[in-house]
Amino acid sequence: MDANLSNPDDLNELERRLANWTPTPQGLNTDAMLFAAGRASAPGSKTRLVWPMVSGGLAVVIVFLGIRLSAERAERLALLQELDFRLANTPVAPDDVTPRHLYEPGATAYIVLRRDWEQQPVEWPLNSRVQAEEPPGPIVPEVNILRAWQPHGPREPL
Repeated sequence: MDANLSNPDDLNELERRLANWTPTPQGLNTDAMLFAAGRASAPGSKTRLVWPMVSGGLAVVIVFLGIRLSAERAERLALLQELDFRLANTPVAPDDVTPRHLYEPGATAYIVLRRDWEQQPVEWPLNSRVQAEEPPGPIVPEVNILRAWQPHGPREPL
């Protein structure tokens, strides 16, 4: 019975019968009852379907990419076989054929200067091809550019 009741005689017949009822302990699983109560108290949401949908979508993408990869590989192997076939049927060019365009580097090209330096590293600055040549045109005088701080000027901001 309810301990907060002040007067048990104020109950009608139905209330008295309900107050006297007690559950039987047989067949009562408290863990299952608490689990069901917890699930019933949580609101049902649509996010419960999100993870299976994302997993299914990723599985579809993986299958699609796997099929494309195998198709690309098959195409690549077919092209390789065709290239091997064409190279096997192509006559070999003779060795005495000279190329049409032969690149001749200038005297101040990097590769020429590098070869000179590798052959004579100690005397290179003295006998350099770069020092022996005349400048291509008149030297342009340096233009005075205003800067926030000039190296040889005042150290105060402008």
